Amino acid sequence: SANNVDPFYPSPTSYSAEMTDKCLSHPQASGLFHYHSISYCAVSPPSGTMTACAQDSSCNSGVKAYMLSTWTSRTLTLFGVAKDGHLIYGPYDSSGTQITTPGSNLDICNGKFDSNGNYVYYATDTFPYLTGCFGPGNWPAVTPTCTTNGPTAYVQNPSPPPPSPSPP
Repeated sequence: SANNVDPFYPSPTSYSAEMTDKCLSHPQASGLFHYHSISYCAVSPPSGTMTACAQDSSCNSGVKAYMLSTWTSRTLTLFGVAKDGHLIYGPYDSSGTQITTPGSNLDICNGKFDSNGNYVYYATDTFPYLTGCFGPGNWPAVTPTCTTNGPTAYVQNPSPPPPSPSPP
């Protein structure tokens, strides 16, 4: 964010939440349009006029719940590709279970190794929402202080599974 704090739940609370549209996105000062979270709009763009989050009661009353309520696909969904080339998936895994921190073995970067040994990121409903850094990340004993909606703990990212043997 512009103030280096969580754009929706800033800490210290002397900062205001950033103004976004219903897609939880906006242009930065230089004009570059970007998302701050797991917006359904990145997968299924809306039609018609876009309104501000503040003008929608469900968005304005609780961004965290709104993020998930608009995500219509409860399956493993490709959300994007990070600058480091790793895939970013939406907030649900292939079984339809919400990816949460802690509990889903995510590291500080919101990533983990999948069953094929590939490092991937997941969108979550806690800060940093998308990628927090380029991973795999380390296992800190601290959590973010720039948010009031951060994970309570991180887990150590397990080593990737060994590669499958090649057929003869």
